[in-house]
Amino acid sequence: MKLLSEDSVNPTQKMVIIGLDNAGKTTILKTLKQELTPQLFANVKPTTGANIEEFTASDGTKFMVWDFGGQLAFREEYFRRKDYYFSNINKLIYVIDIQDPDRYDESITYLLNISGVVKLQKPLPQFIIFAHKFDPELLSSEKYEKLFDQLTGKIKTIFRPLNIPIKFFKTSVYTIFQKFQIL
Repeated sequence: MKLLSEDSVNPTQKMVIIGLDNAGKTTILKTLKQELTPQLFANVKPTTGANIEEFTASDGTKFMVWDFGGQLAFREEYFRRKDYYFSNINKLIYVIDIQDPDRYDESITYLLNISGVVKLQKPLPQFIIFAHKFDPELLSSEKYEKLFDQLTGKIKTIFRPLNIPIKFFKTSVYTIFQKFQIL
């Protein structure tokens, strides 16, 4: 009888955290790993290329998390080497800065380009969209609720014909503990 190794019982999943620069991707990763407190936010530096870290969820699921720098030069590199960066993904978390509506169209275009590459993957990864920096004081803001509704409506309209299911979450470093819903 062959015994299952720990890795076959609880295999490592590839999670990608991606979006435009300054969306808060690294802060999300550090918060998920419980390595970041509000006092340390100012010390987070922009990610250069793709940073790969391991993370184990409270249920024992192991993740190899790819934190993608969002600057344009890096985004172009990811598509040049798409077989390396976008293969074997289990979960894709796309982060949009809810407080930066001037970049929504750029962000949606980037998301669409990513989905064009990833949609060919079998099985299809779970797509999760974080409307990030939705800080507690914005949760009751009519302006940001309207922006959120417009943003998610536009993304749903674009994604409907692609037949890619997506989930949306309002997140901030203060409310990121919704993480159990995404893991």
